[in-house]
Amino acid sequence: MEPLLDLAVLNSWDEYTPSKDGYTPPTLSELEDIDIFESLRCLERLEPQGIIAAGHAYPSVPPAGIFIKDHILHVPLVDSDVEVLLNSNELAGTREKLVEIDSQKIQIENPKWKGAVARCIKAALGRAKMEMQPESYTFNLVGLTLLVPPSSGAYSLDLRPVSDQHFATVLIVLPSSRKSASIEARHRGLTATHDFTPSSLFAPHFVVLHTGIETATIKSPDDHLCYLTYHLIAKSPKTPLPSLKHLVSGPRPDVAKAIAGWAYALATGSKGPGIPTGCLAYHLDGTYSFTERTDPSAITHPKDKLVLGHLAPAAKLHGFRILFAHADVSYTSYFDEFEDDGMPTSAYELENGYDQSIDFEWELAGLDGREVQESHWEREIDAILSEKTSRKVHKNDAKAGRALNYHLDKQSFYGEKDVEGSGHSEDVTTMCLTLRKQASFLVIGPGPGVWVKPDDPVSPPPSKHGPMYGWPGARRARMRRDAELLASS
Repeated sequence: MEPLLDLAVLNSWDEYTPSKDGYTPPTLSELEDIDIFESLRCLERLEPQGIIAAGHAYPSVPPAGIFIKDHILHVPLVDSDVEVLLNSNELAGTREKLVEIDSQKIQIENPKWKGAVARCIKAALGRAKMEMQPESYTFNLVGLTLLVPPSSGAYSLDLRPVSDQHFATVLIVLPSSRKSASIEARHRGLTATHDFTPSSLFAPHFVVLHTGIETATIKSPDDHLCYLTYHLIAKSPKTPLPSLKHLVSGPRPDVAKAIAGWAYALATGSKGPGIPTGCLAYHLDGTYSFTERTDPSAITHPKDKLVLGHLAPAAKLHGFRILFAHADVSYTSYFDEFEDDGMPTSAYELENGYDQSIDFEWELAGLDGREVQESHWEREIDAILSEKTSRKVHKNDAKAGRALNYHLDKQSFYGEKDVEGSGHSEDVTTMCLTLRKQASFLVIGPGPGVWVKPDDPVSPPPSKHGPMYGWPGARRARMRRDAELLASS
């Protein structure tokens, strides 16, 4: 589904109707076989100001020791190296102004090269914000390319993936004398450039590019430019991969499919590890206060806007509800202080005390900005965060607590340390240290259902919270009917 670009339409949630232009409903088999939590984790990887390519020069990299036809390439490249490459027609695929040599015809003799390349690729991925652990992928040499001057044009790179697990391509531009050389990548309004001229005589330049980029071109109008090409391949098909779809604001089918799968699971009574019980919470990157009326137009963080823009259409289409939840979080810890201790406030640290605890005080608001006084929603979000913090400590379980994008443990405390006495016994005073954080969440869960007449001729009265809590059977009947219609459409 198309994400919302103007969040102001959500101010009137009841009147809002999502657009289904271009939306293809998932099949029944897709609805039955979906890990809802994992599918929605794509929201964590959204990058509203994404980086499609990044480059850097690494002077500490040792020479590769590249042999071509029993000739070792010098560092920096010299005229004799160029002559060998140009005369390697039986080894190379040669186009006008371009020489390409397959990896099978290349020997790299320096045993330190592979380790140095691994470290630099890891650093380059970090610059491109591609979160991949080195043990989760391999880097495979594809070949060597020589660009031949003079040329006023640009050489286009082929960045199509060679497999489903091919997520990035790395170019290593070898040291050589050059006055002007650069690369430019473009994809759906995003642009990345890198200049190959700084440190060109002694430092190789590493450039990492997403697969699937629309255009990527190299220019070296006056000098030869030589580079190695590597493909980065994930070892497991189950590894979440960096993807261009996280960087642009277009439709995310996995979000709509996850919400549809959740609705289907509720309608059919399905249960499993990938099916949420109750609600889900998404921890926003910005912190917002709802003491005064706040609506979606007050959301300022670019990623938060994008996440809400993707969630809202699918949630409304399938009968779910979204609330804002703002938390004041108090961390407390106790200390026994003897009369002679005289500890200054700055010396108290949470981890050094005992009976440590975390408490949440909530403010809830609908997407219309109005405060919501519904205790069951408060209990849901409180349970989510309480479960998350306890499992984080005891099990280090990243999926605990039904909280997406959870980073409360990484946030800084605000304000001053609060230390005060909480009890006294003989010469011992019990001191309580309190530190505070603030955090904001989107909470998404099943909304009130539409009443339908049950088989029982006696219909129960509606509860003040609607059929979700007053009459679950009626709600399940409605959602089962909706699921059947969804699967047949």
